[in-house]
Amino acid sequence: MGADQEGGEWASNAPAIRWLGGIVAAMVVLYALVSALVTDDAYFTRLGRYKEVHFVLQDVAALQRDDADETPIIWIVGNSVTRDAFDAASVESHLQAAGSRFIVRKFAFNRGAPVFSQAIADDLPLRPGDRVVTSVSEGNFRRGWLEGEWLQDGANFDLYVESILSPAELYALSGVPWQMRAEWSLASAPPAEFFRNQNNYRRGLYRWTQYQLGIRTKPLQPRVVGPYQPFVQTDKVLRRSRLDWTVPKGGLLLGEGQSNWQGLNWLREDCEQRGANLTVLYVPAHPRFYTEFVDEETVEQVQEHFRSRTDLDYRQLRPRNAKSYFDHRHPNNRGRESFSRELASLLLSDEGLTLPPVVDPMLAAPGDVPSILQKNTED
Repeated sequence: MGADQEGGEWASNAPAIRWLGGIVAAMVVLYALVSALVTDDAYFTRLGRYKEVHFVLQDVAALQRDDADETPIIWIVGNSVTRDAFDAASVESHLQAAGSRFIVRKFAFNRGAPVFSQAIADDLPLRPGDRVVTSVSEGNFRRGWLEGEWLQDGANFDLYVESILSPAELYALSGVPWQMRAEWSLASAPPAEFFRNQNNYRRGLYRWTQYQLGIRTKPLQPRVVGPYQPFVQTDKVLRRSRLDWTVPKGGLLLGEGQSNWQGLNWLREDCEQRGANLTVLYVPAHPRFYTEFVDEETVEQVQEHFRSRTDLDYRQLRPRNAKSYFDHRHPNNRGRESFSRELASLLLSDEGLTLPPVVDPMLAAPGDVPSILQKNTED
């Protein structure tokens, strides 16, 4: 009786089980098809690649510098704040109008910080007399930055890391929650191309759709590059001295073992060894940033740390008004021209040259400058 009853239940449930099995099989087939489309060389993948660290590294590796050309170069290197704050052509035009011999080249990327700026500068054809310009911000040294906040804002920093470390090494990063380490490790398994390219593919599809709808008018330019291997050059940064990713207690990480702090020190050492000068800038954020996104103590700690270091040429640029930014941290076109002129003026002053004085409408009014930045500006 029991067997008959079980058989009857199986027979009655068989259609549902077959239906569920069909759904699973369809999902597997769909996943296989999508995975087959999302590859390193897919059109939308290539279209979605722009200003990422591994491609900037590839551009730097391809640089050729004429041995007979003695023209000194200002190399602007850094992440999105550096990218958006300075226009290389504008800085160069200001320099040359004032009689400087320097030309300007910029290599900046979407996300990252000094540890990746060092990787880029390490491959630059630096010569004695050149200058490397980069920037730092509070976010580079916050405890939360290493604990995973940067993974949850679309930065794709996880893809950068998983592309250069083995699954075992990924899981051993003790400063990162185990759930993220496990996800990283699994993402290294087949189909690896799908995992590492899915965000670029989606971004490329989005840009293509914008272009077709007339929202985007700039011609589409898919990046023609090889597989993901070029980014393994950054391996030398993360493995150098077996960099400790463990997150110590406390809010800020300004000391040995913190990846960005160490990366900045390596950048300084590399410049010194090759006879180049290093200038580290602080690009002020939108005025609202200092009241809504960061506490004054954090800003104070970062500023005091870098201003007290005698081994760094550290400069804080002047604060701008709200019209200079397109979000709380990144300058817009007006802010970029304003910051570019100030950078040129700063560089010219080191050569004993000056720019004609102008009234800059983008500068923040004295009463609108956050107190901590006002203090540093006055000092």
